[in-house]
Amino acid sequence: MNGCRLQHLMEPVVEPLIRRVVKEEVDSVLRKYINNMKRNSGKDIQPSESRSLQLRFVTAISLPVFTGTRIEGQGGTIVEVALVDTLTGEIVSSGLGSSAKVKIVALEGDFDGDGKDNWTPEEFRYNTVKESWDGRKPLLTGDIITTLQDGIGSLGNVMFKDKSNSRWTRSRKFRLGARLLDKIGDVRVREARSEPFIVRDHRGELYKKHHRPSLSDEVWKLKKIGKDGAFHKRLRQERVNTVKDFLLLVFLDPTKLRNILGAGMSAKMWEITVEHARTCVLDKKSYFYGSYPTNGVVFNVVGQLLGVFSNGQYVDVDKLSEVEKADACKLVISAFADFDKIVSFDDESSISSSLSIVQPSSNFPSECSYLEDSISDKISRPSYLEQNASSPEYMQSVFSSGGFSSFDDCLQDIDRIGFPCDESLDYPADNLIYDVDTKNRANCRSSGKDIQPSESRSLQLRFVTAISLPVFTGTRIEGQGGTIVEVSLVDTLTGEIVSSGLGSSAKVEIVVLGVDFDGDEKYNWTPEEFRNNIVKERDGRKPLLTGDIITTLQDGIGSLGNVMFKDNSSWTRSRKFRLGARLLDKIGDVRVREARSEPFIVRDHRGELYKKHHPPSLSDEVWRLEKIGKDGAFHKRLRQERVNTVKDFLLLVFLDPTKLRNILGAGMSAKMWEITVEHARTCVLDKKSYFYGSYPTNGVVFNVVGQLLGVFSNGQYIDADKLSEVEKADACKLVISAFADFDKIVSFDDESSISSSLSIVQPSSNFPSECSYLEDSISDKISRPSYLEQNASSPDYMQSVFSSGGFSSFDDCLQDIDRIGFPCDESLDYPADNLIYDVDTMNRVNCRSSGKDIQPSESRSLQLRFVTAISLPVFTGTRIEGQGGTIVEVSLVDTLTGEIVSSGLGSSAKVEIVVLGGDFDGDEKDNWTPEEFRNNIVKERDGRKPLLTGDIITTLQDGIGSLGNVMFKDNSSWTRSRKFRLGARLLDKIGDVRVREARSEPFIVRDHRGELYKKHHPPSLSDEVWRLEKIGKDGAFHKRLRQERVNTVKDFLLLVFLDPTKLRNILGAGMSAKMWEITVEHARTCVLDKKSYFYGSYPTNGVVFNVVGQLLGVFSNGQYIDVDKLSEVEKASSASIAHLPSLLYWKTLAGILLYSALSSG
Repeated sequence: MNGCRLQHLMEPVVEPLIRRVVKEEVDSVLRKYINNMKRNSGKDIQPSESRSLQLRFVTAISLPVFTGTRIEGQGGTIVEVALVDTLTGEIVSSGLGSSAKVKIVALEGDFDGDGKDNWTPEEFRYNTVKESWDGRKPLLTGDIITTLQDGIGSLGNVMFKDKSNSRWTRSRKFRLGARLLDKIGDVRVREARSEPFIVRDHRGELYKKHHRPSLSDEVWKLKKIGKDGAFHKRLRQERVNTVKDFLLLVFLDPTKLRNILGAGMSAKMWEITVEHARTCVLDKKSYFYGSYPTNGVVFNVVGQLLGVFSNGQYVDVDKLSEVEKADACKLVISAFADFDKIVSFDDESSISSSLSIVQPSSNFPSECSYLEDSISDKISRPSYLEQNASSPEYMQSVFSSGGFSSFDDCLQDIDRIGFPCDESLDYPADNLIYDVDTKNRANCRSSGKDIQPSESRSLQLRFVTAISLPVFTGTRIEGQGGTIVEVSLVDTLTGEIVSSGLGSSAKVEIVVLGVDFDGDEKYNWTPEEFRNNIVKERDGRKPLLTGDIITTLQDGIGSLGNVMFKDNSSWTRSRKFRLGARLLDKIGDVRVREARSEPFIVRDHRGELYKKHHPPSLSDEVWRLEKIGKDGAFHKRLRQERVNTVKDFLLLVFLDPTKLRNILGAGMSAKMWEITVEHARTCVLDKKSYFYGSYPTNGVVFNVVGQLLGVFSNGQYIDADKLSEVEKADACKLVISAFADFDKIVSFDDESSISSSLSIVQPSSNFPSECSYLEDSISDKISRPSYLEQNASSPDYMQSVFSSGGFSSFDDCLQDIDRIGFPCDESLDYPADNLIYDVDTMNRVNCRSSGKDIQPSESRSLQLRFVTAISLPVFTGTRIEGQGGTIVEVSLVDTLTGEIVSSGLGSSAKVEIVVLGGDFDGDEKDNWTPEEFRNNIVKERDGRKPLLTGDIITTLQDGIGSLGNVMFKDNSSWTRSRKFRLGARLLDKIGDVRVREARSEPFIVRDHRGELYKKHHPPSLSDEVWRLEKIGKDGAFHKRLRQERVNTVKDFLLLVFLDPTKLRNILGAGMSAKMWEITVEHARTCVLDKKSYFYGSYPTNGVVFNVVGQLLGVFSNGQYIDVDKLSEVEKASSASIAHLPSLLYWKTLAGILLYSALSSG
């Protein structure tokens, strides 16, 4: 009976071990057998050069690799495997094998093959790892079989199974392998093999303790402190966040630390935690506080006492009595309160290097006079030094005297002396912390019981990942850094994940909570309280949270899939939400506490994109102004004239309003113009003002957007409000001249600082009727030209002014004015009767006199638009994405307002994505007919696959549709313009309304495969050497060059000119004379800089050469002779002068080649 029970218990443990041992032994015997068979047959494996085809991993694997996580390439790319011709390094993109099936397998990390990366199919199979450590689950899961397309295959969702880390293997590493499943005649296709890598357990890594910890580690990396457990929360609440914070309290106030951790941490647990913390590697820095070098204390970065100075003599801490240590520790605490007077040294020995070391502790004064002296010198010893050093009251008073409100503030400030820790320090075994701990343990024993944990709850759900902010409606909820949000089932006392047993595979529901759901101070609540705080959708709305809101835990961890909000949080009391998670399955009678995330705001995705700013800022895009819709008719016209920002708009408002009205056109009525200008003028400007003229006698004063503030006339300042309309017009002319004569503008902090030393003239009659200040300032500045007689607001006048200032147009002046752009933080009140209102009034009067108002010219009301700019470059076979890796979106927009049609007809219509010719422009107003749009749709080439594949039909949701997995299958090189555009058209009719189609900006679509292996013409010095003709990437020539560390075109050219014989030997007989000629010729087309280098006795005799060692000429007796003038003998002689090639070495330093001779002989 007992034997059967023992067998039942031992079988799960012993079976995997036996399987592993047997497998390794069988593999070893088979390898020996195969090798013996080869030797006995009298023939060896042929070189790998005889095989012509091989699979290769194109993409390096991104490290580290975790179980349960998709295997990706570096930079988050897809891992690709290609079928390659081994001699040329070119991909087999057509013919046999180009569309074969490939299987991805896991290999032993120590599978190397022979020195030439050669192996037999049998060796590859024997090194394949097929199952996980327990012998039951497959090691690798997902899309492990891929089909090559034009010679290239992509790894889909391939991952190592949970618990299938690489620790249990021989080498503790894995490789990925790839082998062909289809035969290609009698051709041997060598398998692919990646570089070896470690596979770590995903769960364990999140909660792994560090041995040894570092000072900057989070405090839960210490033993017995679980992440987000009871101890961690208490420490975090007291701002003890790192191991450094923990050690500071260990040495400065251990009693407070014990109180923070509470009765739940037993004496044994305390001992383990402190012992672990004390293994932290510290630097050798030491700190002194007192009257150096006579009296004071020496301590390290975490406040541990190292020794004291008494009357100029250093006494080590080991030589001090307990009473002396206690007094010294008080002074260490005082040091942290009197922080600025701490002196640092490289190490402890450097403090006392010039002093004699006192060995006996009897030499230390019994009255501790050094404490009296140093304190009187430093902070005049207060009464609280008589208190117990470890009492909270004492600590509080010390830190208050140092300018800190509490010990927590001191902990934060101590980071100023944080240094990288790389050396260990041995600590005396009898220091203060052990005395306190011993006393505490003795008290426990005397009471006949140990301290028990106070926590009754044992299990809790927790969000492992912090949510990435901001959160928008209709967008998947992600973790920080674009990771998946995970929830785990945790033991609350230890902080460890419940990875097996009851609850480890339970179902969890994700819900929305109100932000004011806080629970009590211990984060405790009842199931009823949790339920009562769940937020439901508003009446008549869709569910608040949609997607995969129920997840199943796997080994205690669950992942949130495509979960998103359908409504924003602005309607709730707190205007924020939380995510919550609760267990749907019961675990016996155990109460599993629900999870609750930090609060966050959910914003409306559509509104944020098109939101107007009140007030706007100068740097805002111009469509942030009222009545100018993003990508609407007005926005396009402004953009075409390079009026891109609110600042550009305001400059035209004050400098040339007529031109601005002409740009906007008749479609903007007088009422719309008034609203837009009024909104722009609410922009908060800085107080800077600018002067142009003959300071301080005559000139004009204006602000950053060219608004006239006042004038100087004969040294007297007159405000703009005091000027007549004629005087304002003349002054505005000079402001325009100022922007053309930009370098002579003088800036001041504010308007008042210009005239602070001058009297202010109130009546405008004091301003000369002839405006003589204009004449004087212009004659002094730019000799007043004839165009100043023209109307200041005429386009011709403006053009001539800016031409005289070196600008081709007013647009160039707008760009240059950015040089005086300053942050705007103060508002300026503008006079109500300034120029813009006069012009606007005049325009409105003209409109009324004609008996009609100006009507918009736009007859179209609806249009599709691409919201997101397409990320470039675009490659075939790769998903089309927006800039920054976002999803490309298309929206239905009202063309006049620029607002999205988020409800009503068309807001949920179907949209088709098509390909347009890159040269499809429409007319100057971006207008076209449906027939013109259809005629410009590009179809696939004859015999080719469809040009665009994937989710090419999308359904609008509230007026916005998202492009799914849409990609090109062919490049754009064969079209007329060599470019494509994306187009979008509505498939559903909206009554009789004409909905104009969307059209993206033109872009080039490149072939994905060709780009990877493309040769550069001309190459650059930093290009990899395989970019040269006849050298295939990872081909035979490339491998030989790489082995000799010839990695770049620069390395190649150095050998071409310094040692061509060596270079030929490296490449071997496989490179014919013709191939050599082509490769070298290609390399020599590289564009070099003009730098040249001299070696010899300057300036009499020596050689001159360029960055790649090519001889340019020689100096002989102070005269320069070009290389073309040298005979072959002289050239060879010059090479020997430079000791080329055998006695020359070079270094690369900051991209410049520096040469030195090894000897003069």
